[in-house]
Amino acid sequence: MSTKHVILGLLSIEPMTGYELAQNIKISVDSLWAATHSQIYPALRRLEEEQLVSSRSDVRGQSLQRTVYS
Repeated sequence: MSTKHVILGLLSIEPMTGYELAQNIKISVDSLWAATHSQIYPALRRLEEEQLVSSRSDVRGQSLQRTVYS
């Protein structure tokens, strides 16, 4: 199982941030396969470069910015 495939599978369900992806991976497949934040974020950047995912920035609260991938 590759990080890219797991990310694409989870994003096919709903748009998520990198943090939300990490949490969902931990909940759903952690007993079979684990991914760290240092694996998830570079994979998201590569997937975006390959135009397999897109991102948008959201502002939460007064200054918290997060990136949502779909």
